Amino acid sequence: MLMSSSPRALSQRVGIIGDVHTESAALARAIELLRDKGASDLLCVGDLADGPEEVIGLERCRDLLIDHDVFVVCGNHDRWLLEDSMRDLDDAIERHELEPDMVDYLEGLPATIEFSSPSGPLLLCHGLGGNDMGKFDPLDSDRQLRSNSALQD
Repeated sequence: MLMSSSPRALSQRVGIIGDVHTESAALARAIELLRDKGASDLLCVGDLADGPEEVIGLERCRDLLIDHDVFVVCGNHDRWLLEDSMRDLDDAIERHELEPDMVDYLEGLPATIEFSSPSGPLLLCHGLGGNDMGKFDPLDSDRQLRSNSALQD
């Protein structure tokens, strides 16, 4: 789902889903559980591609995310699939296996989506900002966090 340039306001209860990797049954259950817990808005950090259910699972996941109005960003596995890179990974899907509408969906996923929340601004992304491989560790020191330019941006 693409966003306009102004941040969308989120509700008090938000559900966040990560790294789906074609597991449509697990995704359906996660959506059900989050809705049962009162999540009005659902956000997904991507990585829909490359998993045990292969192409059919990827298509089912896309359909679930669309049907449940989940906001989704592109993960590194989704990007790798589109770029035809890192295809030697276990359970990797090849771009030529996808129907054009699936390619269009993945190509339409933004790297980031901005929201406003009751606690302040929120940036939905797979890594850090537009860097889907950016990260930090809970054990990083204050100095490491301050010098992490992707995090600071």
